[in-house]
Amino acid sequence: MPKISHDKKNTLLIDNEKLLAAKGAINVEKLENYLTTLINQANKIYTQIYSSAPGEHRKNFPFCVQNSRKIMRIITTQGKNNLKSPLIDAFYLEAWLSLLQADLNALDVHPKNGKQLNENNKKIKETEDQFKELNLQFNVLKKNNVDFKTRACPHSELEIL
Repeated sequence: MPKISHDKKNTLLIDNEKLLAAKGAINVEKLENYLTTLINQANKIYTQIYSSAPGEHRKNFPFCVQNSRKIMRIITTQGKNNLKSPLIDAFYLEAWLSLLQADLNALDVHPKNGKQLNENNKKIKETEDQFKELNLQFNVLKKNNVDFKTRACPHSELEIL
């Protein structure tokens, strides 16, 4: 992970208190509310990084990956506690998609040697395979639970996926 100042790092990671609140949610509605806040915050950070200078943003995308992994981990853990809903499943897919996008955006677009080029190609292939799996999961969710064209997130102005 890139070395950056403590203050900058804190602005590129989702709020730890909100993460702890989501981990402690005791019902689906509260978890959905916390996840809505976390997803919105993660998306704002992603946009902030993406909008920064090209050389600068590439080295900060690992923070987006870290944010997405934290959200996915909360959803997985709370799922084991039987806190599940189609909206929570959609949030998981959104976090996963953000993780894949950030992974690709973090790649060096001007590899310095063949080894780095091969590493980039390997990462692209892994991401492609994960995207195919994400697409399968999306289609299952869409078929079983959610009409994504008409259902909007009840807690925000954003449309799911």
